[in-house]
Amino acid sequence: MTADDGVKEDTKPFSLRLFWFLDRAQSSHGIPHQDYASYHRYCTARLHRIRHAKPVRSMLTHNHKYVEGASGRRHAYCHRDVPRTVDHENVLWNVVCQAERAWATACELQQQQSLVSVTKKKSPHSNVMRRLNKALHWASQLSELAGTCCDANTVQECLAYQAWMLANKHLEQKRHADAYRSFRAAMTTLIDLAQTASTEGSPDGLAAADVWTTKAETYIRPLVRFCQYEARDELDSLELEDSASSTGASTKATTDGINIAFRGKVVSLGSYKQLSVLYLKMEQELAHAQELDETRFLQLLSDLDEALHVIQSDYAHYESLPAGPAIQAKRDELLALKGYFNYKKLSVMRSHQEQLIDKLKDDAEIVHVYDTLLRNVQAMADLPSQQEGEGLNALAVEEDPYWLEAQAHVVRIRALRCFHVARLFEFVLDGTPMQVLALLKQAHKLATRAEEEVAACDLDDSDAHMQQMKGLQTKIKTMTCRMQARRYVELSSGSHSSSTNRPIWLRLNDLDAGMVMADDPPMTIPIPCKPTFYDIAWQRIGGDFSMDAVDKVLAANQSKKSGGILGWFNS
Repeated sequence: MTADDGVKEDTKPFSLRLFWFLDRAQSSHGIPHQDYASYHRYCTARLHRIRHAKPVRSMLTHNHKYVEGASGRRHAYCHRDVPRTVDHENVLWNVVCQAERAWATACELQQQQSLVSVTKKKSPHSNVMRRLNKALHWASQLSELAGTCCDANTVQECLAYQAWMLANKHLEQKRHADAYRSFRAAMTTLIDLAQTASTEGSPDGLAAADVWTTKAETYIRPLVRFCQYEARDELDSLELEDSASSTGASTKATTDGINIAFRGKVVSLGSYKQLSVLYLKMEQELAHAQELDETRFLQLLSDLDEALHVIQSDYAHYESLPAGPAIQAKRDELLALKGYFNYKKLSVMRSHQEQLIDKLKDDAEIVHVYDTLLRNVQAMADLPSQQEGEGLNALAVEEDPYWLEAQAHVVRIRALRCFHVARLFEFVLDGTPMQVLALLKQAHKLATRAEEEVAACDLDDSDAHMQQMKGLQTKIKTMTCRMQARRYVELSSGSHSSSTNRPIWLRLNDLDAGMVMADDPPMTIPIPCKPTFYDIAWQRIGGDFSMDAVDKVLAANQSKKSGGILGWFNS
């Protein structure tokens, strides 16, 4: 850009964000309620503030106090024409507010025309056209100035704004064919801007894309269809076709690169370079999470935490922006990625904790670990949370393979935990047979259901889990038989004591109801034998057995002979 264009060479091009400003101003000052008088007053007040800003008041005001070189000249004249050089963006905002004030006045006069039956007086059509012509004049001035001092996006916005004002003029003149072409040009320009900004993916670009998309789809497209219908006899076949390329501003996700599917949403990592590098780094570790040692396990957890930190940092840029189609789509992508990496982290922790259970022997410790595992897998099934996943399809979530896998783990962990709680009641908490049998019944029910859930979903280690559930059912049946026998003994013993510690085979003829079924390990019991047994045993041993060891044992265990006069009796 050169000095001949109207700005200095070192001046940075202006970026007005025109439609964002118009959206905020119109939404806050009566346009949604068709209160055009209020918006007219707002534009007048803003013009006063813009013109009296110190850098531009000598160019934009008519008071002699602000005219350079005219001090003391009360009737100094400053023309209303737009300055040829634009050294400050208020020169452009002055033109924008002039156009908006003229347009608001025209809309107010049109509103009065529609209320003829109430006011009994109709505003002349020439007044409306005069205001629309003035609005178009200022919009054209804005496009000319923007071409010399603004960036590319602002220039395109100004052209779309000019086309919008021209279409309003044609629509008031009932020239529907010309209005259709102008509305269509404005809509196409805004959609192209939105598509370009969405492709770049920056937070500010997506926010601007939402504003452009909303303006094109919500406000302009209905007018395009109305004018197209009214001018159907004047338009040719090509103009009557509503191009499918302008139906929306959202761009499709790229199909190449790394795609991640979670909770019914497919996200491409092509636009997330840092996440792509982290995912490729830990892809092999995630596939073999059951075989990791302690060092690799901690490194994988560190990589997953770093990926979650990157996602949260990106999400913070879009969280404060106003919700629109592009911003909401970006939020959904980041939430899906956050849920995916959270799921992987919980899955790795579950595999590591299940490996630790194999080394435990105490039922209380095993139940404690299974409590932690149950909270872990339940968190896997609940990803994403209700607050974060309101926009996701519930049916798609239930058909997601990650959700099915998490549900299978929930039922499987519940079955294992219930079985070990039954063992805890039997051996530690002195539970009754009825309590233990109720727990075993629930464990058997859960194990059967877990076997079906594991078979229904595609797990990497589904065969191992199936064998685990079959082994659990065998243990449950064995324990159930033992508890039923114990319950039978208790019922048949009546009111007799049940405090004995003798095994059941030593008290077959007793009327007590001891809790001990058998000794573990079996207890050795001395059995009286006849001397012939020892003679036969000695003959079998023969001369290979040394009598020295026997003599030593007899000498050590032989009772001492008492002395005295009666000692010979003891001998």
